[in-house]
Formats: sequence, structure tokens, C-alpha cells
Amino acid sequence: VAQIVLAGAGAAIGYLAARTSMNMILGRRWRLLRSFVLAAVPLYVAALTVLYGWWHGTRPDAAAISLIISRMHWAPLYYQYYTTEMNALASVLNVSLTFGVIGVIRWVQTSKRPEAPASGLVTTGIIAFLVEAAIEVGGLLLAGRRPDPSNPFIACAGAVLMHLTCAWFVAAIRYRQMHETST
Repeated sequence: VAQIVLAGAGAAIGYLAARTSMNMILGRRWRLLRSFVLAAVPLYVAALTVLYGWWHGTRPDAAAISLIISRMHWAPLYYQYYTTEMNALASVLNVSLTFGVIGVIRWVQTSKRPEAPASGLVTTGIIAFLVEAAIEVGGLLLAGRRPDPSNPFIACAGAVLMHLTCAWFVAAIRYRQMHETST
């Protein structure tokens, strides 16, 4: 019952947030949205450290770290391949969406106006890759978590796709508005 209530509340909050953000993007509040998103970056990075378990575990010594690294499998998507399809899909979606936020941040940062085309995609991908790699290394060094070497590549793809999605979404809304007013 609690999950249903939370899902309903989340849907309502998401709907209100989407309406508000679209009014901000398409209205005259673009600078306000840019300021808000850029101010939220430190909170996002701090949340990543919590989500990836930096503070939930014991700090390993050098021997434990080297043992973890020696037991790692470096083949692309190895950990997704040797699990169930649902776990693999959940893992890929989790990383993609978690680091897709970087795509939204970069789109807001690089767009001087909301209808600008997507620019800086390579930089978006590189930033997502480096942030995710740092998160994986931090999890290893601070909590003894086994890093997944595929996650930085998945994060890169997720951020670039989200960046493109933001640009496409606003362009589609602008296109629709232009055709509604002309008819």
C-alpha cells in the first residue's frame, strides 16, 4: 500500500514539476532555471556519493583493494551478461538515468536559449564518463565496493542521450506551438 501511495505522490509531483519546468523553459524564466540547475550540481554530486555507497562500508586496506581489483572482470558488460535479464536491464537503466542528469545539466548550461540545438555532446559524454569513473574508484577506495568497468561507458551514453532528448523535446514543443498558432 505504501508503494502505491508513493507512486501516486511521485506521479503527481512529477506532473507538477514537468508543467512548471516547461513554463520556465518556454517562458521568460530561462535564466532562473539555468541558475537553479547549476546551483543544484553540488547536491547532485553529493547524492551520487551516497547512492553509490561511499559512506556505507569499511574503508579497505591496500591488500583488500588489490584483491578486489585482481578478481574483477574487465570484459565489456561482463557483470550485466552473467546475471538475469531483469537485473542487467535494471543495472543499465539505473546508470543511464542516474548519469542522464549530467546530460540535462549540460544542455541547460550550453543552451543560451531553450530552442538552441544540442551542442557540446562530446563534452557531455566525457564529463559523464569521468564522473562515473570517479564514483566507481571512490566506492572501491572508501567502501571496498567492486567497480563495474562498463558503467562509465553506460553513463556516457545515458548523458548524451538525455542531452539530445532535452533539445528534441523543446524543439518538438516549439514546432507544435508554431503550427497551432498558424492554423
